[in-house]
Amino acid sequence: MQVRIFFAAIVAVFALGNAAEASSLNKKTEADIGRGISIALPVAAYTISYMHHEDWTGMKELTAVTALTVGSAFLAREFIKKRSPDGSTDRSFPSMEAAFSAPSSGYLWRRYGWQYGLPALVLSQGANLLLDDAGKHRIVDGLAVTAVAAILNWGITTKYHGYQWSYGAYSDGNGAFVGMKMAF
Repeated sequence: MQVRIFFAAIVAVFALGNAAEASSLNKKTEADIGRGISIALPVAAYTISYMHHEDWTGMKELTAVTALTVGSAFLAREFIKKRSPDGSTDRSFPSMEAAFSAPSSGYLWRRYGWQYGLPALVLSQGANLLLDDAGKHRIVDGLAVTAVAAILNWGITTKYHGYQWSYGAYSDGNGAFVGMKMAF
């Protein structure tokens, strides 16, 4: 089941890239859509953590992973001079748009499972394809940041377990006992 969903996600990413290439979108519009997705994914990840789960620990972990990913991207940009395909800058590697979106997709996958992470990953890589087609960076630039974010998420983000309540009551001829336990 999971293998089929994985392959469906891969097909969806390539279909998104081919649809953008075949469409009448100009390069600026493609870049704007890619950047919009890169901004929307962190907002969606924080919204899911807060509104659905009220998961403050997860939001702290997402903030840490995002800060480390963006920080490592800025650091790598200082040492790696690589001209963007459209020639607008000599610092296209690694992709800053991917540095903002990749931690969110990896966080949602690691924290809440593939049901949350797979759609976010498809959107994140779709944004990378749009930015690649617009000439803002190469697809390798986005994949490198995605790999960094995945490693950081694996090391920092924990699985969400929610609150687990258990309670019980016991009585016999000598008395009664009522107990409650909460696990985090």
